[in-house]
Amino acid sequence: MRRWTDFPRDNSDRSVRIWLTEVLLGSGLVGLADERECRGVADRLVAGVDDRSRPVLELLGRRYDEAELHNLGKGLDHVLDGAPVQHAVGW
Repeated sequence: MRRWTDFPRDNSDRSVRIWLTEVLLGSGLVGLADERECRGVADRLVAGVDDRSRPVLELLGRRYDEAELHNLGKGLDHVLDGAPVQHAVGW
């Protein structure tokens, strides 16, 4: 299971989204072979923590705390285990 310490050190929204996309892209899963698809899944995972739009979060300089990163890590692990992202975030 991914821990909050696995995430980028600055915990900024942009860094976290890029990291999630890279992990998903590198997973080798058939449904996650396209970078655009991986960005969409990363966006969904982040929306499970904070549903404001990406531009708003970047403008605010949003940083995620340990509990939020832990939840993102759990969601990421569910997706990597083959669960649909909607199930991973609970909606």
